[in-house]
Amino acid sequence: MSLKVTPAPVPFPGASEKTYAKVPALMGIPGTTGVPDLIRKAAHQLDPYSPQINADLEELTYTDYGNLTLHPDTVEENARLVGDACRAIMNTTAIPVFLARDARYTASAIRATADRHPELTVIQMGARAHLLDEFEGQKWHARTSMKRALDRLPITRLKNFGTRSGKKEEFDLIAGGETQISAEDLPSLGEQGLYLSLDLSVLDPCTAPGVFHPEPGGMTWEEFSKIVALIPWNTIKACDFVGLEPSGDHTGFSNLIAAKIAREIILSLAKTPAPQD
Repeated sequence: MSLKVTPAPVPFPGASEKTYAKVPALMGIPGTTGVPDLIRKAAHQLDPYSPQINADLEELTYTDYGNLTLHPDTVEENARLVGDACRAIMNTTAIPVFLARDARYTASAIRATADRHPELTVIQMGARAHLLDEFEGQKWHARTSMKRALDRLPITRLKNFGTRSGKKEEFDLIAGGETQISAEDLPSLGEQGLYLSLDLSVLDPCTAPGVFHPEPGGMTWEEFSKIVALIPWNTIKACDFVGLEPSGDHTGFSNLIAAKIAREIILSLAKTPAPQD
């Protein structure tokens, strides 16, 4: 099955459709609520400049390819498509940045990145552990995404940040693998390459209520901004940003929060030179 990509109706502010080396390259993985395009649209309500990062979308180069076309019926085929899309972007030496409604296909991007970078470390930031082997009879589900990644990677290469929800079996895996990390651990991670999977639920639902399963105990925006500064962006080979559920916040404020996080990801990656392979 060949890759088909539809240009975004409203690209992320300042983005180009052209391919560039060693810059962030956005690709949406559309779901039933069109989350990637909602994030793009909300980004146009924000200023392109981030005072925290001291960088401006209009002054940096990055790509927005649009949205990957998925198969309407077959989850396994879609998983392969996402992996192929990740490889295609990496083949240009750009940095894949996937926007999606949930983490169902995160493992596909992780596997593709690990094929290129065998010593890859994965940072998962979000409320849920996503370490179930199966959920409601499905092997490919948001709740199983990190377990599917661990089908290929040793658990020592998984690092959980902000995880505060899940089943006992998932927390047993986290405890056994000693995967839970703190902010102080972030700067020293990923000397051989990092994959960042960032879920909006890493924030407290008082800050961003529009998530699938609101779980009290997350971060404020001020706390999250400090975490962004600690991430070693120069070692990131690919990443995804997921978790927005627009129906959970009819004010649209969570869309703006999601767009602001996406902006910070793009600026952090575009400002930091990618390491040589």
